Amino acid sequence: LGNLTNLESFSLGSNELSGPIPAELGNLTKLTTLAIYSKELSGPIPAELGNLTNLESLSLGSRLSGPIPTELGNLTTLRTLALSGNQLSGPIPAELGKLTNLRELYLSGNDLSGSIPAELGRLSDLRQLHLSDNRLSGSIPAELGGLTNLWWLRIGGNRWSGCVPEGLRWVSSHDLEGLRLPFCITPHTLAAAADREALVALYHALNGEKWESSTNWLDPDEPLRAWRGVTTDINGRVTALDLWENRVSGEIPADLATLSELQTLILRGNNVRGPIPAELGRLTQLTVLDLSWNEFRGPIPAELGGLTELIWLRLGSNRLSGPIPADLGNLHNLVRLDLAINELSGPIPAGLANLVNLEGLDLASSDLSGPVPAWLVNLVNLKGLDLEGNNLSGPVPAWLGNLVNLTGLNLSDNELSGPIPAELGNLVNLTGLYLVGNELSGPIPAELGNLAN
Repeated sequence: LGNLTNLESFSLGSNELSGPIPAELGNLTKLTTLAIYSKELSGPIPAELGNLTNLESLSLGSRLSGPIPTELGNLTTLRTLALSGNQLSGPIPAELGKLTNLRELYLSGNDLSGSIPAELGRLSDLRQLHLSDNRLSGSIPAELGGLTNLWWLRIGGNRWSGCVPEGLRWVSSHDLEGLRLPFCITPHTLAAAADREALVALYHALNGEKWESSTNWLDPDEPLRAWRGVTTDINGRVTALDLWENRVSGEIPADLATLSELQTLILRGNNVRGPIPAELGRLTQLTVLDLSWNEFRGPIPAELGGLTELIWLRLGSNRLSGPIPADLGNLHNLVRLDLAINELSGPIPAGLANLVNLEGLDLASSDLSGPVPAWLVNLVNLKGLDLEGNNLSGPVPAWLGNLVNLTGLNLSDNELSGPIPAELGNLVNLTGLYLVGNELSGPIPAELGNLAN
Protein backbone atom coordinates (compact mmCIF):
# COMPACT_ATOMS: atom_id res chain seq x y z
CA LEU A 1 0.00 0.00 0.00
CA GLY A 2 2.94 2.29 0.56
CA ASN A 3 3.45 2.39 -3.22
CA LEU A 4 0.08 4.08 -3.89
CA THR A 5 1.67 7.51 -3.84
CA ASN A 6 -1.22 9.23 -5.64
CA LEU A 7 -3.77 8.09 -3.07
CA GLU A 8 -5.73 10.98 -1.52
CA SER A 9 -8.20 9.19 0.77
CA PHE A 10 -7.70 5.93 2.65
CA SER A 11 -10.40 4.53 4.94
CA LEU A 12 -10.48 1.08 6.53
CA GLY A 13 -13.26 1.29 9.09
CA SER A 14 -15.02 -1.44 11.10
CA ASN A 15 -12.86 -4.33 9.95
CA GLU A 16 -11.03 -7.15 11.75
CA LEU A 17 -7.55 -6.23 10.59
CA SER A 18 -4.79 -7.14 13.01
CA GLY A 19 -1.22 -6.20 13.61
CA PRO A 20 0.53 -2.84 13.40
CA ILE A 21 -0.06 0.09 11.08
CA PRO A 22 2.60 -0.13 8.34
CA ALA A 23 5.17 2.64 8.54
CA GLU A 24 5.10 2.70 4.74
CA LEU A 25 1.79 4.60 4.85
CA GLY A 26 4.02 7.58 5.54
CA ASN A 27 4.93 7.50 1.84
CA LEU A 28 1.38 8.46 0.80
CA THR A 29 2.09 12.18 0.95
CA LYS A 30 -0.98 13.17 -1.09
CA LEU A 31 -3.37 11.76 1.50
CA THR A 32 -5.91 14.21 2.91
CA THR A 33 -7.91 11.60 4.85
CA LEU A 34 -6.62 8.57 6.74
CA ALA A 35 -9.04 6.48 8.84
CA ILE A 36 -8.23 3.01 10.15
CA TYR A 37 -10.45 1.29 12.76
CA SER A 38 -10.14 -2.34 13.82
CA LYS A 39 -10.56 -4.17 17.14
CA GLU A 40 -7.38 -6.13 16.53
CA LEU A 41 -5.19 -3.24 15.38
CA SER A 42 -2.17 -2.98 17.69
CA GLY A 43 1.27 -1.55 18.05
CA PRO A 44 2.46 2.06 17.99
CA ILE A 45 1.41 4.93 15.77
CA PRO A 46 4.19 5.14 13.17
CA ALA A 47 6.20 8.35 13.44
CA GLU A 48 6.31 8.29 9.63
CA LEU A 49 2.69 9.48 9.54
CA GLY A 50 4.19 12.89 10.34
CA ASN A 51 5.25 13.01 6.67
CA LEU A 52 1.61 13.27 5.52
CA THR A 53 1.60 17.06 5.53
CA ASN A 54 -1.54 17.30 3.37
CA LEU A 55 -3.68 15.40 5.88
CA GLU A 56 -6.87 17.12 7.00
CA SER A 57 -8.33 14.21 8.96
CA LEU A 58 -6.52 11.45 10.87
CA SER A 59 -8.54 8.80 12.75
CA LEU A 60 -6.90 5.68 14.21
CA GLY A 61 -8.11 2.91 16.61
CA SER A 62 -8.70 0.95 18.61
CA ARG A 63 -5.87 -0.97 20.48
CA LEU A 64 -2.90 1.16 19.53
CA SER A 65 -0.27 1.59 22.24
CA GLY A 66 2.82 3.61 22.96
CA PRO A 67 3.22 7.37 22.84
CA ILE A 68 1.61 9.88 20.52
CA PRO A 69 4.44 10.67 18.08
CA THR A 70 5.70 14.25 18.32
CA GLU A 71 5.96 14.12 14.51
CA LEU A 72 2.17 14.54 14.28
CA GLY A 73 2.88 18.19 15.07
CA ASN A 74 4.06 18.49 11.43
CA LEU A 75 0.51 17.95 10.13
CA THR A 76 -0.34 21.65 10.08
CA THR A 77 -3.30 21.27 7.68
CA LEU A 78 -5.02 18.81 10.05
CA ARG A 79 -8.56 19.73 11.06
CA THR A 80 -9.53 16.51 12.87
CA LEU A 81 -7.27 14.29 14.99
CA ALA A 82 -9.13 11.31 16.48
CA LEU A 83 -7.14 8.86 18.61
CA SER A 84 -9.74 8.06 21.29
CA GLY A 85 -10.34 4.57 22.65
CA ASN A 86 -6.82 3.24 22.28
CA GLN A 87 -4.15 2.32 24.83
CA LEU A 88 -1.87 5.24 24.14
CA SER A 89 0.42 6.26 27.00
CA GLY A 90 2.85 8.97 27.94
CA PRO A 91 2.28 12.73 27.74
CA ILE A 92 0.28 14.73 25.24
CA PRO A 93 3.00 16.16 22.96
CA ALA A 94 3.39 19.92 23.16
CA GLU A 95 3.99 19.77 19.40
CA LEU A 96 0.24 19.35 18.87
CA GLY A 97 0.06 23.07 19.62
CA LYS A 98 1.43 23.64 16.11
CA LEU A 99 -1.79 22.29 14.55
CA THR A 100 -3.35 25.74 14.29
CA ASN A 101 -6.02 24.59 11.81
CA LEU A 102 -7.29 21.87 14.15
CA ARG A 103 -11.00 21.97 14.95
CA GLU A 104 -11.49 18.61 16.68
CA LEU A 105 -9.09 16.80 19.01
CA TYR A 106 -10.17 13.40 20.39
CA LEU A 107 -7.79 11.75 22.88
CA SER A 108 -10.31 10.32 25.39
CA GLY A 109 -10.17 6.75 26.72
CA ASN A 110 -6.43 6.19 26.61
CA ASP A 111 -3.72 5.88 29.25
CA LEU A 112 -2.18 9.31 28.73
CA SER A 113 -0.41 10.90 31.71
CA GLY A 114 1.17 14.15 32.72
CA SER A 115 -0.36 17.60 32.33
CA ILE A 116 -2.15 19.29 29.46
CA PRO A 117 0.51 21.21 27.51
CA ALA A 118 -0.11 24.96 27.58
CA GLU A 119 0.64 24.95 23.85
CA LEU A 120 -2.85 23.59 23.17
CA GLY A 121 -4.00 27.12 23.97
CA ARG A 122 -2.64 28.12 20.56
CA LEU A 123 -5.33 26.09 18.77
CA SER A 124 -7.53 29.14 18.31
CA ASP A 125 -9.84 27.40 15.83
CA LEU A 126 -10.55 24.41 18.09
CA ARG A 127 -14.26 23.52 18.46
CA GLN A 128 -14.12 20.19 20.31
CA LEU A 129 -11.60 18.95 22.88
CA HIS A 130 -11.93 15.43 24.32
CA LEU A 131 -9.39 14.40 26.98
CA SER A 132 -11.60 12.45 29.38
CA ASP A 133 -10.80 9.07 30.98
CA ASN A 134 -7.01 9.16 30.97
CA ARG A 135 -4.45 9.53 33.77
CA LEU A 136 -3.80 13.21 33.19
CA SER A 137 -3.05 15.33 36.25
CA GLY A 138 -1.97 18.75 37.45
CA SER A 139 -3.64 22.06 36.81
CA ILE A 140 -5.65 22.98 33.75
CA PRO A 141 -3.58 25.53 31.77
CA ALA A 142 -4.90 29.09 31.83
CA GLU A 143 -4.25 29.21 28.09
CA LEU A 144 -7.23 26.90 27.44
CA GLY A 145 -9.48 29.68 28.69
CA GLY A 146 -8.56 31.66 25.59
CA LEU A 147 -10.04 29.09 23.16
CA THR A 148 -13.00 31.28 22.30
CA ASN A 149 -14.30 28.99 19.52
CA LEU A 150 -14.50 25.95 21.81
CA TRP A 151 -18.07 24.70 22.30
CA TRP A 152 -17.57 21.06 23.41
CA LEU A 153 -15.21 20.08 26.24
CA ARG A 154 -14.76 16.74 27.98
CA ILE A 155 -11.89 16.45 30.48
CA GLY A 156 -13.41 14.38 33.33
CA GLY A 157 -12.02 11.07 34.54
CA ASN A 158 -8.56 12.49 35.24
CA ARG A 159 -6.75 13.80 38.34
CA TRP A 160 -6.97 17.56 38.08
CA SER A 161 -5.99 20.00 40.80
CA GLY A 162 -6.08 23.76 41.23
CA CYS A 163 -8.83 25.76 39.54
CA VAL A 164 -10.62 25.91 36.19
CA PRO A 165 -9.74 28.82 33.86
CA GLU A 166 -12.57 31.34 33.85
CA GLY A 167 -12.84 31.33 30.04
CA LEU A 168 -13.98 27.69 30.06
CA ARG A 169 -17.09 28.69 32.01
CA TRP A 170 -18.66 29.83 28.73
CA VAL A 171 -18.14 26.61 26.72
CA SER A 172 -21.61 25.53 25.57
CA SER A 173 -21.24 21.85 26.49
CA HIS A 174 -18.79 20.73 29.16
CA ASP A 175 -18.33 18.35 32.10
CA LEU A 176 -16.67 20.82 34.47
CA GLU A 177 -19.23 20.39 37.27
CA GLY A 178 -17.98 16.86 37.87
CA LEU A 179 -14.44 18.09 38.51
CA ARG A 180 -15.48 19.77 41.77
CA LEU A 181 -12.93 22.52 41.21
CA PRO A 182 -13.54 26.27 41.55
CA PHE A 183 -13.12 28.70 38.70
CA CYS A 184 -9.89 30.67 38.88
CA ILE A 185 -9.94 34.19 40.28
CA THR A 186 -7.21 36.34 38.71
CA PRO A 187 -6.71 40.06 38.10
CA HIS A 188 -7.99 39.41 34.56
CA THR A 189 -11.21 37.79 35.76
CA LEU A 190 -11.84 40.61 38.22
CA ALA A 191 -11.28 43.16 35.46
CA ALA A 192 -13.55 41.21 33.09
CA ALA A 193 -16.26 41.23 35.77
CA ALA A 194 -15.88 45.02 36.01
CA ASP A 195 -16.25 45.22 32.22
CA ARG A 196 -19.51 43.28 32.48
CA GLU A 197 -20.81 45.74 35.09
CA ALA A 198 -19.87 48.67 32.84
CA LEU A 199 -21.77 47.16 29.90
CA VAL A 200 -24.81 46.52 32.09
CA ALA A 201 -24.76 50.20 33.11
CA LEU A 202 -24.42 51.18 29.44
CA TYR A 203 -27.37 48.99 28.48
CA HIS A 204 -29.65 50.66 31.01
CA ALA A 205 -28.41 54.20 30.28
CA LEU A 206 -28.85 53.75 26.53
CA ASN A 207 -32.31 52.12 26.72
CA GLY A 208 -31.12 48.68 25.67
CA GLU A 209 -34.63 47.23 25.78
CA LYS A 210 -35.44 49.43 22.76
CA TRP A 211 -32.42 48.51 20.67
CA GLU A 212 -32.98 46.94 17.29
CA SER A 213 -30.76 44.05 18.38
CA SER A 214 -29.56 43.22 21.89
CA THR A 215 -28.80 39.53 21.47
CA ASN A 216 -27.48 37.96 24.70
CA TRP A 217 -27.10 41.28 26.52
CA LEU A 218 -27.53 40.84 30.29
CA ASP A 219 -27.65 37.03 29.92
CA PRO A 220 -25.58 35.71 32.87
CA ASP A 221 -24.97 32.42 31.07
CA GLU A 222 -23.34 34.00 28.03
CA PRO A 223 -19.78 35.35 27.78
CA LEU A 224 -19.39 39.00 26.88
CA ARG A 225 -18.08 38.04 23.46
CA ALA A 226 -21.54 36.59 22.68
CA TRP A 227 -23.26 39.92 23.41
CA ARG A 228 -24.27 41.68 20.22
CA GLY A 229 -21.54 44.11 19.09
CA VAL A 230 -19.03 43.14 21.81
CA THR A 231 -15.55 41.74 21.13
CA THR A 232 -13.22 40.46 23.86
CA ASP A 233 -9.61 39.34 24.10
CA ILE A 234 -8.41 35.96 25.41
CA ASN A 235 -8.74 37.24 28.98
CA GLY A 236 -12.38 38.21 28.51
CA ARG A 237 -11.62 41.94 28.50
CA VAL A 238 -13.77 44.06 26.20
CA THR A 239 -11.75 45.37 23.23
CA ALA A 240 -14.52 46.55 20.89
CA LEU A 241 -18.08 47.81 21.17
CA ASP A 242 -19.94 48.36 17.89
CA LEU A 243 -23.61 49.37 18.07
CA TRP A 244 -23.76 51.06 14.65
CA GLU A 245 -27.33 51.98 13.60
CA ASN A 246 -28.97 50.00 16.39
CA ARG A 247 -31.65 52.47 17.61
CA VAL A 248 -29.55 53.36 20.63
CA SER A 249 -30.75 56.40 22.59
CA GLY A 250 -29.94 58.16 25.86
CA GLU A 251 -26.69 59.51 27.27
CA ILE A 252 -23.34 57.71 27.52
CA PRO A 253 -22.66 56.83 31.18
CA ALA A 254 -19.30 57.68 32.71
CA ASP A 255 -18.99 53.93 33.59
CA LEU A 256 -17.96 53.30 29.99
CA ALA A 257 -14.54 54.72 30.82
CA THR A 258 -13.80 51.66 33.00
CA LEU A 259 -13.42 49.54 29.83
CA SER A 260 -9.68 50.12 29.99
CA GLU A 261 -8.81 47.67 27.17
CA LEU A 262 -11.33 49.13 24.71
CA GLN A 263 -9.80 49.73 21.29
CA THR A 264 -12.89 50.36 19.16
CA LEU A 265 -16.02 52.30 20.10
CA ILE A 266 -18.66 52.78 17.40
CA LEU A 267 -22.06 54.31 18.16
CA ARG A 268 -22.57 55.78 14.69
CA GLY A 269 -26.08 56.37 13.37
CA ASN A 270 -28.12 56.35 16.57
CA ASN A 271 -29.91 58.89 18.75
CA VAL A 272 -27.39 59.24 21.55
CA ARG A 273 -27.64 62.71 23.08
CA GLY A 274 -26.10 64.90 25.75
CA PRO A 275 -22.44 65.86 26.04
CA ILE A 276 -19.57 63.63 25.02
CA PRO A 277 -18.25 62.49 28.43
CA ALA A 278 -14.79 63.84 29.21
CA GLU A 279 -14.16 60.46 30.87
CA LEU A 280 -13.75 58.91 27.41
CA GLY A 281 -10.31 60.46 27.49
CA ARG A 282 -9.32 57.70 29.91
CA LEU A 283 -9.79 55.02 27.22
CA THR A 284 -6.16 55.28 26.21
CA GLN A 285 -6.17 52.07 24.12
CA LEU A 286 -8.75 53.41 21.66
CA THR A 287 -7.77 53.33 18.00
CA VAL A 288 -11.27 53.96 16.57
CA LEU A 289 -13.84 56.35 18.05
CA ASP A 290 -16.94 56.91 15.94
CA LEU A 291 -19.80 58.88 17.51
CA SER A 292 -21.01 60.40 14.24
CA TRP A 293 -24.66 60.83 13.21
CA ASN A 294 -26.10 61.23 16.72
CA GLU A 295 -27.47 64.12 18.80
CA PHE A 296 -24.43 65.02 20.91
CA ARG A 297 -24.32 68.62 22.10
CA GLY A 298 -21.83 70.87 23.81
CA PRO A 299 -18.08 71.15 23.30
CA ILE A 300 -15.65 68.54 22.11
CA PRO A 301 -13.84 67.48 25.31
CA ALA A 302 -10.19 68.51 25.30
CA GLU A 303 -9.53 65.22 27.11
CA LEU A 304 -9.92 63.38 23.80
CA GLY A 305 -6.48 64.74 22.99
CA GLY A 306 -5.10 62.14 25.38
CA LEU A 307 -6.20 59.25 23.13
CA THR A 308 -2.84 59.09 21.42
CA GLU A 309 -3.45 55.65 19.86
CA LEU A 310 -6.43 56.92 17.85
CA ILE A 311 -6.36 56.27 14.10
CA TRP A 312 -9.99 57.24 13.36
CA LEU A 313 -11.91 60.01 15.12
CA ARG A 314 -15.40 60.67 13.75
CA LEU A 315 -17.69 63.11 15.56
CA GLY A 316 -19.48 64.47 12.49
CA SER A 317 -23.21 65.05 12.08
CA ASN A 318 -24.00 66.01 15.67
CA ARG A 319 -24.75 69.36 17.33
CA LEU A 320 -21.36 69.98 18.87
CA SER A 321 -20.42 73.60 19.48
CA GLY A 322 -17.52 75.78 20.54
CA PRO A 323 -13.96 75.73 19.22
CA ILE A 324 -12.04 72.72 17.98
CA PRO A 325 -9.71 71.82 20.89
CA ALA A 326 -6.06 72.39 20.08
CA ASP A 327 -5.39 69.25 22.19
CA LEU A 328 -6.52 67.13 19.23
CA GLY A 329 -3.13 67.98 17.78
CA ASN A 330 -1.68 65.39 20.18
CA LEU A 331 -3.28 62.57 18.17
CA HIS A 332 -0.13 61.91 16.13
CA ASN A 333 -1.37 58.56 14.78
CA LEU A 334 -4.63 59.95 13.44
CA VAL A 335 -5.41 59.03 9.82
CA ARG A 336 -9.02 60.25 9.64
CA LEU A 337 -10.58 63.25 11.42
CA ASP A 338 -14.25 64.00 10.79
CA LEU A 339 -15.89 66.87 12.67
CA ALA A 340 -18.26 67.87 9.84
CA ILE A 341 -21.89 69.04 10.17
CA ASN A 342 -21.75 70.49 13.64
CA GLU A 343 -21.93 74.00 15.10
CA LEU A 344 -18.23 74.49 15.73
CA SER A 345 -16.83 78.00 15.66
CA GLY A 346 -13.57 79.92 15.70
CA PRO A 347 -10.44 79.33 13.65
CA ILE A 348 -9.03 75.94 12.72
CA PRO A 349 -6.42 75.48 15.49
CA ALA A 350 -2.75 75.45 14.59
CA GLY A 351 -2.27 72.42 16.87
CA LEU A 352 -3.70 70.22 14.12
CA ALA A 353 -0.49 70.87 12.18
CA ASN A 354 1.01 67.98 14.18
CA LEU A 355 -1.32 65.43 12.53
CA VAL A 356 1.23 64.53 9.87
CA ASN A 357 -0.28 61.07 9.24
CA LEU A 358 -3.68 62.49 8.41
CA GLU A 359 -5.20 61.31 5.12
CA GLY A 360 -8.73 62.62 5.56
CA LEU A 361 -9.76 65.94 7.18
CA ASP A 362 -13.45 66.82 7.11
CA LEU A 363 -14.48 70.06 8.85
CA ALA A 364 -17.40 70.86 6.55
CA SER A 365 -20.68 72.55 7.48
CA SER A 366 -19.94 74.33 10.74
CA ASP A 367 -19.24 77.97 11.61
CA LEU A 368 -15.45 78.03 11.41
CA SER A 369 -13.79 81.31 10.50
CA GLY A 370 -10.46 82.80 9.57
CA PRO A 371 -8.22 81.93 6.62
CA VAL A 372 -7.43 78.53 5.24
CA PRO A 373 -4.51 77.86 7.63
CA ALA A 374 -1.05 77.84 6.07
CA TRP A 375 0.12 74.93 8.22
CA LEU A 376 -2.11 72.58 6.20
CA VAL A 377 0.76 72.45 3.69
CA ASN A 378 2.59 70.20 6.19
CA LEU A 379 -0.09 67.48 5.96
CA VAL A 380 1.49 65.94 2.88
CA ASN A 381 -0.42 62.65 3.24
CA LEU A 382 -3.82 64.30 2.84
CA LYS A 383 -6.05 62.67 0.25
CA GLY A 384 -9.30 64.36 1.21
CA LEU A 385 -9.73 67.95 2.48
CA ASP A 386 -13.28 69.22 3.02
CA LEU A 387 -13.78 72.72 4.47
CA GLU A 388 -17.09 73.38 2.69
CA GLY A 389 -19.89 75.38 4.32
CA ASN A 390 -18.01 77.52 6.84
CA ASN A 391 -17.10 81.22 7.09
CA LEU A 392 -13.51 80.94 5.94
CA SER A 393 -12.15 84.08 4.30
CA GLY A 394 -9.11 85.29 2.41
CA PRO A 395 -7.62 83.79 -0.73
CA VAL A 396 -7.48 80.22 -1.94
CA PRO A 397 -3.83 79.53 -1.01
CA ALA A 398 -1.45 78.74 -3.84
CA TRP A 399 0.42 76.29 -1.58
CA LEU A 400 -2.56 73.89 -1.83
CA GLY A 401 -0.87 72.83 -5.06
CA ASN A 402 1.83 71.15 -2.97
CA LEU A 403 -0.64 68.62 -1.50
CA VAL A 404 -0.14 66.35 -4.49
CA ASN A 405 -1.84 63.31 -2.88
CA LEU A 406 -5.21 65.05 -2.75
CA THR A 407 -8.02 63.28 -4.57
CA GLY A 408 -10.78 65.53 -3.21
CA LEU A 409 -10.68 69.27 -2.37
CA ASN A 410 -13.85 71.06 -1.28
CA LEU A 411 -13.76 74.76 -0.34
CA SER A 412 -17.33 75.53 -1.43
CA ASP A 413 -19.72 77.89 0.33
CA ASN A 414 -17.24 80.01 2.26
CA GLU A 415 -16.21 83.66 1.88
CA LEU A 416 -13.00 83.06 -0.04
CA SER A 417 -11.97 85.75 -2.51
CA GLY A 418 -9.41 86.52 -5.17
CA PRO A 419 -8.26 84.37 -8.08
CA ILE A 420 -8.15 80.62 -8.43
CA PRO A 421 -4.44 79.81 -8.10
CA ALA A 422 -2.83 78.21 -11.13
CA GLU A 423 -0.93 75.92 -8.74
CA LEU A 424 -4.08 73.82 -8.27
CA GLY A 425 -3.17 72.39 -11.65
CA ASN A 426 -0.42 70.43 -9.87
CA LEU A 427 -3.02 68.26 -8.10
CA VAL A 428 -3.05 65.62 -10.81
CA ASN A 429 -4.68 63.01 -8.55
CA LEU A 430 -7.79 65.10 -7.99
CA THR A 431 -11.11 63.51 -8.91
CA GLY A 432 -13.24 66.30 -7.36
CA LEU A 433 -12.60 70.06 -7.04
CA TYR A 434 -15.35 72.21 -5.47
CA LEU A 435 -15.02 75.99 -5.25
CA VAL A 436 -18.67 77.02 -5.74
CA GLY A 437 -20.35 79.64 -3.52
CA ASN A 438 -17.40 81.92 -2.80
CA GLU A 439 -16.36 85.39 -4.03
CA LEU A 440 -13.67 84.25 -6.41
CA SER A 441 -12.74 86.43 -9.38
CA GLY A 442 -10.54 86.47 -12.45
CA PRO A 443 -10.04 83.85 -15.14
CA ILE A 444 -10.12 80.09 -14.74
CA PRO A 445 -6.45 79.04 -14.91
CA ALA A 446 -5.54 77.03 -17.96
CA GLU A 447 -3.51 74.79 -15.65
CA LEU A 448 -6.72 73.19 -14.41
CA GLY A 449 -6.66 71.42 -17.74
CA ASN A 450 -3.92 69.22 -16.23
CA LEU A 451 -6.48 67.61 -13.90
CA ALA A 452 -7.21 64.70 -16.22
CA ASN A 453 -8.79 62.61 -13.44
